[in-house]
Amino acid sequence: MFKRKGFGDKDALFPSNDRLTGVKDPRELDRPPISPMSTKHAVTEAFAKASRDCAIKFMPHSAKHTIAAERDLRHLTQEQRKAWSENMGHENEQITQAHYGKLSDDRRAANLS
Repeated sequence: MFKRKGFGDKDALFPSNDRLTGVKDPRELDRPPISPMSTKHAVTEAFAKASRDCAIKFMPHSAKHTIAAERDLRHLTQEQRKAWSENMGHENEQITQAHYGKLSDDRRAANLS
């Protein structure tokens, strides 16, 4: 679905502020990859921006589980994994792993076979 909308594999999950505040079409040809937010609280900021016009404010905590799982599915360098954790608002990757790297019993059993 995202590829049909013009997003690519190298585009950031949480784009930089300039991508969020302007109307820019991701389908423009030969564009550079969309860069990630550069703050330590990128996920929280992205949720705040996404829900700024909503009566209900969405909290990023449950989404962080999905984001951490996505990180583990990608072939990232150690530096990229560290940046991913920092963009989740964590000082280091160990915090991300401790709070969001847990497997459910179903996933743990599936990985044994």
